[in-house]
Amino acid sequence: MTISPELAMVDTNVLVYAYYEDTPQHPAAFPLLDRAQEAEAALCVSPQVLAEFYAVITNPRRVSTPFTPDEALAELEKIRALPGLTLLPVPLDVVDRWIALLREHAVIGRHIFDAQLVATMLGNGIIKLYTFNRTDFERFPGLEVLTPVAPSPRLSVLSDLDSTSGSSVSSPADCRREASSGGVPQDSRKGDLL
Repeated sequence: MTISPELAMVDTNVLVYAYYEDTPQHPAAFPLLDRAQEAEAALCVSPQVLAEFYAVITNPRRVSTPFTPDEALAELEKIRALPGLTLLPVPLDVVDRWIALLREHAVIGRHIFDAQLVATMLGNGIIKLYTFNRTDFERFPGLEVLTPVAPSPRLSVLSDLDSTSGSSVSSPADCRREASSGGVPQDSRKGDLL
């Protein structure tokens, strides 16, 4: 399998925010995930990102409107079926890579998962990452850390016109949740999701 270096990793928090309409990040996260309906979107995820996504959206302590296990599995399948979203393989040397990252950078606690994601990315030749947690990844030189940005109102109007043209495209976030009590709770220590 040949992986294009032009691919950009989508972090777990972007996927979660794409599913929760009442979060401030939703207007930026949803269009990025929706873009993956097009084969040329050049986005990717790792097995770790999908596992973290499932863990967050099924956890009532993390989201105010959790998915049932069956609902979450259905959403994982929708995400995996997106033509513009590549599921990266885990490199055989991923453990060696993240251990090297731990030695080079002061990584402690839950940030091991960030190092593991970076190790998977670098092992596949990927340097671009979409995340709302820039500071978690900026410690790793050589990465291009990108924050999703909501489309301008003009682009949204054009998207609305496209959606009324009669084409019915089902996106994975069609099943997105409107949280009942404040959306996705944030980690009180860092102010971020993952």
